[in-house]
Amino acid sequence: MLARAVGDVALRVLQGEPPDRIPVHQIDPNVDAFDWRELRRFGVNEARPPAGSIIQFRQPSAWDQYKWYILGATTLLVLQSALIGGLVAQGARRRRAEVAVRESASALRQSYRQNQDLAGRLINAQEEERTRIARDLYDDLSQQLASVCIMLSDLNRKWTGTAQHRRTRAAESGCSQSGIGDRTRNNTVGADSASGPGRRASGGRPAT
Repeated sequence: MLARAVGDVALRVLQGEPPDRIPVHQIDPNVDAFDWRELRRFGVNEARPPAGSIIQFRQPSAWDQYKWYILGATTLLVLQSALIGGLVAQGARRRRAEVAVRESASALRQSYRQNQDLAGRLINAQEEERTRIARDLYDDLSQQLASVCIMLSDLNRKWTGTAQHRRTRAAESGCSQSGIGDRTRNNTVGADSASGPGRRASGGRPAT
């Protein structure tokens, strides 16, 4: 203790500090001193010596010798552990995101296939409906055309019968008129033949 105090004073003087500015410390020469090695040898606790005692030849512990190294290594381990934990958490989130993306893609593909199936069904239904409507229209139109054709055929037969009947009546009327004309001509000729000599005798005038 005394040697240390003397060394501190000498160091301050060597550094250029004036000696008159260095305070004088009173050192008690009757301070109890104990050997740390002997205390360890006899198993005496360091807290048992009187207060103010000096423990000499103390061997520094591993903490005292490598305290900063231990603190630095511990800090590095903590940081590394935090980094590893962050990487693990990020990997887990990425895997969950990939699973969610795959599930979403699968759902989208399934929805696309369902939409395609539905669109195909709708197109088939539209084609079937169009075919049915066209068939119904064709059948209805065919029936109407058939009805019109039947009506026209009936009208044609009626018209043809009426025209033929008119032609027959006209022919019969013509024949009767021709017979009347022939009979009239024959009667006239007969009368002329009978009155011919009288007309010629009287100068062409009939006798009164």
